[in-house]
Amino acid sequence: MKTYIGTKFIKAEPQPKDGEDGYKVVYPDGYESWSPKAVFEEAYYELPGLRDGTLADEAYLRQQQPTLKYFDYRHLPERLQPTSKHFHDLALAMAASGYNDDREVAAGLRKLLEAKDCFVGPKL
Repeated sequence: MKTYIGTKFIKAEPQPKDGEDGYKVVYPDGYESWSPKAVFEEAYYELPGLRDGTLADEAYLRQQQPTLKYFDYRHLPERLQPTSKHFHDLALAMAASGYNDDREVAAGLRKLLEAKDCFVGPKL
């Protein structure tokens, strides 16, 4: 069996089920599921800077952090998109994480961009 890692933006809210604490989870395609609280909280991190996880949010964050434009992956050849998308999603998550010091976020994004170049560049 192969090992996988996934990144996606989801919507969630606390929702008990059968007397157990947990979360209702809604995926981008509209699929809904339920996750026990401990499992959910280990796998997901709230992004307070995102309003609805859409491209409108991405545009808003790009106004706050112009470096985010360098993390776009949709224009790349298909073979480069999966690796680049991981960095894109992480960059958005960091920009939306609610840190108060934009200068530190900008510095972190620049370093993440260098890391992305290290992983994507050799595949060119």
